[in-house]
Amino acid sequence: MTARKPITHHFASSTHRPNEHVAVRFKRHKNWLELNWSDYYRTAEAVGLGLNYLGLKRGERVALLANTCWEWAACDFAILGLGAVTVPIYQSHRSDEVEFALTHTQCRFLILEDQSQWRKWEAIAKRCPFVEKVIILRPFEDMPAELLTWDDLCKKGADLSADGIFFHHSCLQTQLTDLATIVFTSGTSGEPKGVMLTHDQVLSEVEDVAKAFPISANDSTLTFLPYAHVLGRVELWLHTY
Repeated sequence: MTARKPITHHFASSTHRPNEHVAVRFKRHKNWLELNWSDYYRTAEAVGLGLNYLGLKRGERVALLANTCWEWAACDFAILGLGAVTVPIYQSHRSDEVEFALTHTQCRFLILEDQSQWRKWEAIAKRCPFVEKVIILRPFEDMPAELLTWDDLCKKGADLSADGIFFHHSCLQTQLTDLATIVFTSGTSGEPKGVMLTHDQVLSEVEDVAKAFPISANDSTLTFLPYAHVLGRVELWLHTY
């Protein structure tokens, strides 16, 4: 029987998939674009190495406050690949709800989508001194100089990826017992609760879906749930599995 492996192990081996196999397909400026598995992995690797350069350590938390997009997915695998913990925050959350999630998880880094999400952060930044660096996916005019752009983060990581070993090795170091993500409940029955999911629980969800439905590499999945929702993440992890 084949040993069960964390999702990061599956991601590390995804570069061996044929170049004609599409990993992710997305729309940008009314045009459909796609990435094969090698390009998808290299992007996540660059993000991961960029975060590592900023000082991210195994077990530390990174929050993601953005609409569902392929960059969100790459960031998730980058964070998990470093052995860190992804904290997804709904893009519709108010600034006080964002503060609640950040405070309870003590995130060192925060990844924002655009100016509208940055405004939420601006309103609470002084109350969250534990957040050391903010990264923006979609830069905007008159952006504060302390924000780090997605492009700059990827460039820094790409400059560090020459040997192609560190991130791959880091992905393979992950254990099933390691914490993978903290997902917050909706808060409809009181304050939101941070649900701590290990890599074992992540893999269990993915395996159960794969057993329940006849899914193969010939299928495509359409993402419509936000990645802040755990079922949206299961679809994200499933295509790698």
